[in-house]
Amino acid sequence: MQRFLAQYGADVTGVIAGYDRLRLRGSLRHLYQPSFMFRYLCSAGVRLKDFAGFVSGLTNRVCAASAAFAEKCGRPLRYLESCDERKDELARQLAERDRIREGLVGVFSILEPCLTYSVRHDAQARELYLHLGKGR
Repeated sequence: MQRFLAQYGADVTGVIAGYDRLRLRGSLRHLYQPSFMFRYLCSAGVRLKDFAGFVSGLTNRVCAASAAFAEKCGRPLRYLESCDERKDELARQLAERDRIREGLVGVFSILEPCLTYSVRHDAQARELYLHLGKGR
């Protein structure tokens, strides 16, 4: 936990300690508003025509960092074929098999249904815009 806080402490708003397990889940709700996402992209210097490359690059960096962290910790990285697989149960089985009581159990990678952005063209206004819709 201390290593995690040392690296990401500026982004942590609270710490929970317990004897069972810790599941981190978060969301950046303001990014689900197209107008806010557009302002974010503008401040990052990303033009809408470059959006696909920007998000692909970001996704690749997150995946590479996760894989590198799993490798550094000597833990497996496993791609799951279906979002129907119970990740919590898989993690429990892996922890039991490898007798892990604390620390990283493993990293699961999967494409899941979610809200996602795409760039669309408004022919009448002759401009690109962000569209938030269902995707993977």
